Amino acid sequence: MPVLFLLVGFWLVIYILSRYYKRIWNRGLSTQISFVEDSVNEGQEGTLIEVVKNEKNFPLPILHVKFQTSRKLDFHQNENVNVSDLTYKNDLFAVMPYQQIRRTLRFTALKRGYYTIDHLDLVGSFLFFDFFCYDRHEASTYIYVYPSRIGSGAVLDFNRQVIWTLLSRNRMYEDPFSFAGIRQYQPYDPMKRINWSASAKTGDLMVNVYDYCAGQPVVLIVNLQKTISWHVENLLEESLRIAVTIAENLMENGVGVNVLTTYDTLGTQFYKVPGNNMEEIDRKLATIDLSVNSMDYDRWMQEYLLPSFNDKYLYAVVSYDESAQMVAANEALALKQDGLCLYRPVHDGDKLPGYSGRILSFERRVNRND
Repeated sequence: MPVLFLLVGFWLVIYILSRYYKRIWNRGLSTQISFVEDSVNEGQEGTLIEVVKNEKNFPLPILHVKFQTSRKLDFHQNENVNVSDLTYKNDLFAVMPYQQIRRTLRFTALKRGYYTIDHLDLVGSFLFFDFFCYDRHEASTYIYVYPSRIGSGAVLDFNRQVIWTLLSRNRMYEDPFSFAGIRQYQPYDPMKRINWSASAKTGDLMVNVYDYCAGQPVVLIVNLQKTISWHVENLLEESLRIAVTIAENLMENGVGVNVLTTYDTLGTQFYKVPGNNMEEIDRKLATIDLSVNSMDYDRWMQEYLLPSFNDKYLYAVVSYDESAQMVAANEALALKQDGLCLYRPVHDGDKLPGYSGRILSFERRVNRND
């Protein structure tokens, strides 16, 4: 009999506690989730911090914290992870009174994009009772996954040609750090150009000659038109990787760059003055959604690029070749500019269409199944 009373008393206490738990379980309960990095490149690792804080004198013995994000973020710890159209994470916590628990989740960014977590779902339950309490906490955290770099060596010849083209054109500004030689003084030379040491040796006034800086900015055009051909998306992704590598390398060499794609129409971005803000270019290209079709390349060229052509810029193109219309669009730009540097990603084994002598073409072979 005493044992029966003991059991009844025990279950009565548990029942009272469970009723109390239902009323106060989420009081003083706070959560936080945040990406440590604002951005990573494709293939790089990132970190997600999860924090649960219980600011009351009652424990939370079973607390599930759930969130969802893109399946393109591959979490290293596969426990409590379900991957389908999204990645669903379900972490279990046992939080004591006035305790804070902090967990670090590592992941690999598999693909370019902009990824967010906008809420956490909380599910609490009490020992010995088959009931659940639900709550949702808003979250606001994001990470940019930039296109990966293909290596500066892969674009070295292309960028050398771009810079040579810049240097071969008439420009207004000389580069005081690019010494090109010495020549005899002419009446129009300023006095500050005189090289007094060389003048003393030769007996004639000699002046320093400087090369011109590549002050003419570059507008890099990326063709992202999708076609019905299979496997074309990996060429578009490779085009974005090529574009960021070219832009970054040119900026490192002091050349201002703006990147336009066939998703850009008339607006502030279209007319943005080229500069040296690589982060802005990375973020722009990271957020492009290739599942939404862009304008056809030849139409975009005729309706937007060519009517707004400005000869103070040097235009260069990254474009795969799929149709005669694309080839004609590049030829039209080359004719307008009197020359064009073109970088073409192409599948292994595919033949490239020919171009006129106005277009200097470079290529990068891409595995069809990547």
